[in-house]
Amino acid sequence: MKPKLPLLPSERLRCLEKSGGDEILSSPGTSSPDTEVSGTVPTSLDRRGLPSAEEERKQRERVRQYQEKVFGSQPPLPVSTTSRALQDVLLSTSQFVNSFVADADSRLETSAAEISALERQVGLLEGKLASVA
Repeated sequence: MKPKLPLLPSERLRCLEKSGGDEILSSPGTSSPDTEVSGTVPTSLDRRGLPSAEEERKQRERVRQYQEKVFGSQPPLPVSTTSRALQDVLLSTSQFVNSFVADADSRLETSAAEISALERQVGLLEGKLASVA
């Protein structure tokens, strides 16, 4: 007898939609008559045929609740060297991007002030030239 493989995420989501997010399936790939709900979950589609933002939000919330029920009792994974290195890279990258944005913003403000001063000076010169001619 072949061992059962776990369901793909898309299939798990279909099972979750069928159950309305209220119940957890007892074993992957099977469902009992008391967990199935007749019909489908209603979806409101926009003009592109995609689910509306509200429907996506509800679906994400159902998935989050399902995952909380399934994995809520599990202890968190231990921090590994790889995840610590990844955290360090993300931290240094975000600090660099933040400092770069702050520097670019201050330079933009300085440039805008210089441009407005030049515009005033050009306006004065145009006024003087117009009065001479």
